[in-house]
Amino acid sequence: MKLGIYNRVSTEEQKKGNSIETQEKKNKEICKRLGYSYKVYNDKGISGKLPIEKRPALKMMLNDIKNGVLNGIVVTKFDRITRNEINFYEIKETLLKTNSKFFLEGQDINLKDYNELFLLGFKNLLATQEVDRLIERSKEGIRTGIERGRVGGGYSIPYGYKKGENKMMVIDEEEANVIQEIFNLSVKGKGQRAIATHLNNKGIETKYQKHKRTQTVNEIKRNSFIWKGGTIAKILRNPIYIGHRLYKGERLPYNENLRIVSEIDFNTSKKIALGNNIFKRTTNRYFYLLSGLLYCGRCGRKMYGKKRQNRKDNAYKCSSTKSHAKDKCGSRGMNIDKLEEIVLLQLKKLPDILETSYKINNDKEIDLDSNQIKSKIDKIKKVQKKTFSMNIPISLQEERINELQKEIDSLERNEKRNNYTKLFYKKKDQLIKDIKKIVSNISYNNPNSEKQNKINREAVTKLIEKINITYINNGKDIKGGKKMQHIVEIIYKIDTPSLTSLSRTLEIDSINYNELNSKIKISHIESSPALIEVRLLDDQL
Repeated sequence: MKLGIYNRVSTEEQKKGNSIETQEKKNKEICKRLGYSYKVYNDKGISGKLPIEKRPALKMMLNDIKNGVLNGIVVTKFDRITRNEINFYEIKETLLKTNSKFFLEGQDINLKDYNELFLLGFKNLLATQEVDRLIERSKEGIRTGIERGRVGGGYSIPYGYKKGENKMMVIDEEEANVIQEIFNLSVKGKGQRAIATHLNNKGIETKYQKHKRTQTVNEIKRNSFIWKGGTIAKILRNPIYIGHRLYKGERLPYNENLRIVSEIDFNTSKKIALGNNIFKRTTNRYFYLLSGLLYCGRCGRKMYGKKRQNRKDNAYKCSSTKSHAKDKCGSRGMNIDKLEEIVLLQLKKLPDILETSYKINNDKEIDLDSNQIKSKIDKIKKVQKKTFSMNIPISLQEERINELQKEIDSLERNEKRNNYTKLFYKKKDQLIKDIKKIVSNISYNNPNSEKQNKINREAVTKLIEKINITYINNGKDIKGGKKMQHIVEIIYKIDTPSLTSLSRTLEIDSINYNELNSKIKISHIESSPALIEVRLLDDQL
């Protein structure tokens, strides 16, 4: 009789020093003791969960059994031959059909015996569970390493970074300058292919070109390593450049040591890359600072700018006022110069508005820290389990369990909100610093300067999501005229991070364009739909 000795070791087990030679030695001793000849089949660096088709030695051994070359199999442990239920069934069926033997740890297993078959099935279940645990532990280890900043090597490290001491990812200053240039060009409206061409023309190497520089590569292959539009697109979408690494599509906690660009530039360029560039070049004769941002608060339509040389028209108007438009909403336009001046003034005040909003939020204490919340959730879950075993009607059990689940859901929402709030305050100083830098050069003193208009438009693009203009005419007289107002709601493009929506609402006298009232509105997305409204006078900012 001839047996097939099957030995297997995975890549991870090899790293830990588990030897395939040790298995082979034990199996040979078993064959000699039984007095059988043998043939050795080794699968090195192969997982026990892989299908038979992807395990060359196992596949060859089973074919030899089917062809009558072998009369059985010998393995040191059950998990050596399989950690997969489907594999176990196929191997068992092959052995039964060919009337072949199966030696496990030196014991002849009777595959026709129900008890022994049950024991094998149980061992296979344990083997499957063990590999699942190993995979889970491995994933946790990788994730923890990435969260701590560990990194592999080669050109797989994102552009802008390199491997530092203790295999930690650190910023590569030379490449970081290129990343900042990419985002600056994107924010200014350059397309991804145009940016790639710009970098290639400057002779800036990609990570792959640097990696291959010392290797002999033909000219055709070398050309495939250059900057391409797709490469730029991936960079513009990668949150690592604002301090968030990705693991299996999940954004990991903020690491300020990895931040290369501001969140404002990142969000602006991302929006432009998705095709939402509201400041595309047009054939308009006149410059409209707020083009594409304005919406009518009455009907929701977009507003457009209209100027004439004789100044008879000089207003941002609702699209419903056009001659061909149906269902006119009755909105009245706003003077272009006055509205643009108001908006730029508000941008100047934005850092102070943010500081004020942070102070307001800081007064709201975090209910519980994460550890307290998790401890409370665990206690509630234990109560849930006890409820199942209590001698009470099922309907009452379900009612009690549902109540407990609502408590858990509420605590989990609270934990999520608290985590966002902590991150909110961790980032606030840098965010305000970035905004101050953007608004420092904006001005409305020279509206005919092309250079100044470009600076103003860049600031507006980065910081404002949209502006709602609502015209109100309540018919009351003020100094012989009607009380007419425009409510100007500026919704800022501030990601802090997805915790709040920040807007400034102004009540403007439609005749003299004086500011009558103002308020800041902050909506907490993760906690509740409730809004905090704060009324402020200009001298408070």
